[in-house]
Amino acid sequence: MPHWLDVYPHALYASVIIKNNKIKVWKVGDRKLSEKYLVDDLIEQHPEYGYHEKKWLVNDSNEHQDVFEKLAPEWFLQWPHADDYVGFPAYSDPTESA
Repeated sequence: MPHWLDVYPHALYASVIIKNNKIKVWKVGDRKLSEKYLVDDLIEQHPEYGYHEKKWLVNDSNEHQDVFEKLAPEWFLQWPHADDYVGFPAYSDPTESA
């Protein structure tokens, strides 16, 4: 049986948990953060939190890689990272020069 990565088309998801409209947790892959975290409970108990996700259907390995390298980071740009964010950033700081 082939691995899901080798079967096209397949879906990829970008998902983000935000607090006060800033990124706290993010993920890109075949599963959503909502499958790992009880997002609805979190938002109900803590209204400063929010959750968003985006789905791409990819048809080949180039489109798959584009989601990770370009499309998802561009989508995440709509939120800054939380002031206390720890970990690999969801995108490179667009104000930094190369």
